[in-house]
Amino acid sequence: MIRGAGVRLVKRRYGGSDVRLAVGGVIVAVASLTMTTVSPVASAGAHRVVYTVWIERATSPAMITYIANEPPSQEALTNDPAAYHEGGYFNLEPGEHWTAEASMDNPTQWAQISIGSNGLAPSLRSHCEIRVDGAVRTTGGTRCELRWWGPPRGPGTL
Repeated sequence: MIRGAGVRLVKRRYGGSDVRLAVGGVIVAVASLTMTTVSPVASAGAHRVVYTVWIERATSPAMITYIANEPPSQEALTNDPAAYHEGGYFNLEPGEHWTAEASMDNPTQWAQISIGSNGLAPSLRSHCEIRVDGAVRTTGGTRCELRWWGPPRGPGTL
């Protein structure tokens, strides 16, 4: 264990896992760490978020919508979604990659992209990916997000 030189241990909880860190960024010990698809972005400050979309089949333009501007709260996003979302219809060829970038202080909370096609999202066979500071954080089909945006899940929910 590392001690001295102004290093102190800090215990944090990430996604149900206890992580012990030495202040200054040196990992000292990890206890009961479980792998998840999405890992939290550890440091505060502006993070580079890159959204990528590609399709397998070009049946119609792809409607792509993503959060480009980080809202101050869920309430602000709900009250004025157009202030935070960007996107539109894009003619993509199979295998062609569409990308957009955003800068966010908290991408784990806000990064989200969805793909549709005239209400027929499965017809495109779409794929999406979100990278934060160069690391892939999640992948999906018609929707990619770093947190669950739907109704609550788990015991007692429908």
